[in-house]
Amino acid sequence: LFRAMRQAGVTRISVGAQSFCDATLARIGRLHDAEAVRRAFSLARGEGFEDIGLDLIANLPGVTDGEWRMTVDEALRLAPKHISVYALILEPGTPFARDEAAGTLGPRLDDDAEMDLMYATAQRLAGAGFVRYEISNYGLPGFFCRHNLAVWRGEDYTGLGPSASSRNGLRRRTNASDFAGYAAALRAGRLPPASEDESLDAEDDATERFLYGLRLSEGVSPDAFVRGHPAAAPLAAGWGSRLARLAGAGIAERVGDRWRLTPRGFEVCDAVLADLL
Repeated sequence: LFRAMRQAGVTRISVGAQSFCDATLARIGRLHDAEAVRRAFSLARGEGFEDIGLDLIANLPGVTDGEWRMTVDEALRLAPKHISVYALILEPGTPFARDEAAGTLGPRLDDDAEMDLMYATAQRLAGAGFVRYEISNYGLPGFFCRHNLAVWRGEDYTGLGPSASSRNGLRRRTNASDFAGYAAALRAGRLPPASEDESLDAEDDATERFLYGLRLSEGVSPDAFVRGHPAAAPLAAGWGSRLARLAGAGIAERVGDRWRLTPRGFEVCDAVLADLL
């Protein structure tokens, strides 16, 4: 598979490790173990891939601080170029959400403790040379994920496969989670079925793009943003005044003509974006 991907022109591989504890992987229903992740890295490198990333999930049920530190250390031992660290989100209708409602999910950190965990993780990765260029994403210099940057900078992108999302101008589309329907549509020369297909108006589009930009460590320049998105002009002053207020709390900062979130601001980003709305 790696050889075929390399021959087809693929240049970047991301491996969904999630954890390096086999017991945790089994408990959350993953089909792989830690050794499979190591084997994937070895095979990918053997086929000439240099740009390999790892995905990890923090605050999984029942995971101790020691186990999480072990997972991060094991990830670094593989010497990836990129690491994504996502905090577990319990989506409605999932087995985890049902387990939580039934009281059988297992212990998890509360919000404050989770923020402390994510901050400590950021410090550990920074010490290993990784730059936190987006809230959940860390890369070595020269190896930031171009797709991640494109999404948060508001560029267009195309998603292939069931459940994949695409953006084209004002239009957003997410394919349905239906492999058979996806395959049948492609065979018939049609777009696959969608679970979401909407067109934003110019103001909503500009608002979304501005807020997305604040997820990046580079931040956003309101003046430059308005020049590129005139529909944001009536909103920019309000955004600026709210960000200035947040700066007084150590959550945002202005560097040159750009506003960006501080490390503390990254940890409460959802609340910041809600405030800006």
